[in-house]
Amino acid sequence: MSTTSISNAARERTFAVVDPRTGTEISRRPAFTDADVVAAIDRAHSAYRSWRDTDIADRAEVLHRIADLQAANARELRRLLIHEMGAPPESIGWDFDFDVSMYRWYADHGAELLADEPIDVADGRGMVVKRPLGVILGIIPWNAHVMLTTRFAAPNLIVGNTVLVKPPPQCPESAALMEQLVHAAGVPEGVYTALYSTHEQTEMIIADPRVHAVSFTGSAAGGAAVAEIAGRHLTRVSLELGGSDPFVVLSTDDLAGTVADAVDLRLLVGGQACICAKRFILMDDLYDEFVRLYLEQVRIAGTPDPSVPDDATWTLSSDLAAERLQDQVDRAVAQGATLVGGERAGNIFAPGLLVDVPDDADVHSEELFGPIAIAYRVHDDDEAVEIANGSPYGLGAYVYASEPGRAEAVAERIDSGMCFINRGPDLDAAVCFGGVKASGFGRAHGRWGAEEFLNHRFVRTR
Repeated sequence: MSTTSISNAARERTFAVVDPRTGTEISRRPAFTDADVVAAIDRAHSAYRSWRDTDIADRAEVLHRIADLQAANARELRRLLIHEMGAPPESIGWDFDFDVSMYRWYADHGAELLADEPIDVADGRGMVVKRPLGVILGIIPWNAHVMLTTRFAAPNLIVGNTVLVKPPPQCPESAALMEQLVHAAGVPEGVYTALYSTHEQTEMIIADPRVHAVSFTGSAAGGAAVAEIAGRHLTRVSLELGGSDPFVVLSTDDLAGTVADAVDLRLLVGGQACICAKRFILMDDLYDEFVRLYLEQVRIAGTPDPSVPDDATWTLSSDLAAERLQDQVDRAVAQGATLVGGERAGNIFAPGLLVDVPDDADVHSEELFGPIAIAYRVHDDDEAVEIANGSPYGLGAYVYASEPGRAEAVAERIDSGMCFINRGPDLDAAVCFGGVKASGFGRAHGRWGAEEFLNHRFVRTR
């Protein structure tokens, strides 16, 4: 695609905020034309050298100011996100403290991350020096886009890259506020740009030789499309895709507490998060009581409160999201599964469980993005591992057992990028986050998130 042509599709597309609870359009923002996109890349490329050459201590100071401003504006970000994504108010803001800590962590560790690494070689010494790449594109999904924008932007800004942040189409207002806060903190023009581009313009952006890498978070299908484009243009790519995380209960001395963890992990952001527990794999002697307690707890958790003006309990993000989940549930039931709970009213889904799912049902290999989970009855640890690994996804896993060593032994056999034993996931800026198989490749957070978009340059010193 020519970078000078302006497509009609780009002229006509808009970023509209439609409250998924009511279907009411709240605001509308025009999408970038092709010329707008080229101009944004121009600015990012022009800003790169001066930002790269800015002292690391000065960049760190800017990141601390971004953290301060995001903390001060958390209430307004939360208000915008309730209307943009429709998730329960209690789920919005779970990541704001993490966002602040992410900026601070990279500010505090930037010099360490960029430190040269001496290497002994056969007849002398060398050095690996770490340098930024240039302009980096980040394609961000809607479901936790403040956090996901932060984890993309913070490491790139500290190491000296400039960033183009493509926000989700339904979240333009919160994306605009985040850009304003970044610039108010002292990030120069062109170093951070909210890129209101269309899907059709993605190849144009990735193909531009001034864009050196792309980070994509979203569906497996979307990631495959981005990776294919990036491969054709030899553009570096990092993918964090979906998950169908197993929640394996081998034994427990506290079934009620284990169930409470399961509820929290299934209903995070209304069940619309990649790291949600989506498949409960339960030993036969625990299965019936676990299911009973789970359904009892989610019925309480999933009851809308009409006295709360902003109660958006389990509203999915859009008509399309609700229809997609309904289709998955309908196909599972048609193929022989039983749905317990899971009533739907418009875009609102009550939490529910699919039980007695036949072995050949489609849903075993799908990601359920919403408050519906699958319950499996197993008889031993080997069967639990087999089912856990039976999904094409491999993002996270949760393993519970009361016997010392048993959970660790099972966790070691599960194919995943992360595993949490007798607990939920860590939202910590220093830890490694990412998956395997259809959950993507590349890592976020900590030093791994910074190293995704660095040039590790070998220099022979003598």
